Amino acid sequence: MIEPSHAPAEIQACLSDIQDTLGIPWTPENWRAYAMYPSVMQLFWERLKPATQTESFLEDAIAITERIYRDTSDWYQPGYQIDIDEAQRHQIQRVLNAFTFGNPQLLIQQFALSRTLASEVVGQEGNAAARRGPNAYQRTEIKLIGEQSVREMSPQMQQVYRDIKQTLGVPIVNSDYQALARWSPLFLAAWQDIKLWRERPEYQLLKQDIVQRAENAASRLRPVVAIGEPEVRDRLDNPEDFERIQQTVEMFKDILPELIVQDALLYMGLANLPSVTKL
Repeated sequence: MIEPSHAPAEIQACLSDIQDTLGIPWTPENWRAYAMYPSVMQLFWERLKPATQTESFLEDAIAITERIYRDTSDWYQPGYQIDIDEAQRHQIQRVLNAFTFGNPQLLIQQFALSRTLASEVVGQEGNAAARRGPNAYQRTEIKLIGEQSVREMSPQMQQVYRDIKQTLGVPIVNSDYQALARWSPLFLAAWQDIKLWRERPEYQLLKQDIVQRAENAASRLRPVVAIGEPEVRDRLDNPEDFERIQQTVEMFKDILPELIVQDALLYMGLANLPSVTKL
């Protein structure tokens, strides 16, 4: 993955534009992965940006979030208890709010990319109303604990990072968990709880529902998104990179529904924790 601070100026500008447009305070891993192929990433964003800038796109993303919280409140009971002070609770809630706001937007984009790389034209002709103003989450960058930094924390934290990758079947620890790792007692307890709950049918059914909603939202994008395999291949020096890009698109299409559900469970678990006052 590209480290934004080390990327060429034009890539930094594109990644910054993605954050500003989506209103999110972190550089998403999927776009950092596409930045390994700069001209392809710029093509992806050039085609997706017009549809992403619309109010209808944002409404579809928010509807996914609302559905998750309605559903999980019916069946999720956190299985851990730790003490947490109000200042920490507020900080963690803000972080989770940002991911809850951003990840559904990223998921809809992933479905659009997946289908366009299969030579489909996604969405509907015509334009839609522009998004109304900036979002509060974009102002302060979320602090993340990367896999290099976690080695300096504790063997236990390193093991949880490895466990997250193995359990979710991905080669990275996403930003959601890299952000939560700053509060290690909650991070460690919540991850063990989520591992148990993700085996439950309620969890899996909700994940399937999110996938269907995101796919439907991609079909409603305005204006249409069209890229196609030949156009992507033309921008690659190595033809084999097209398959790697496809695999990356599919990986994030698979992992984002998991993260969306898990962020909701984390938020509900946090809301149920007793508060303590720091002396």
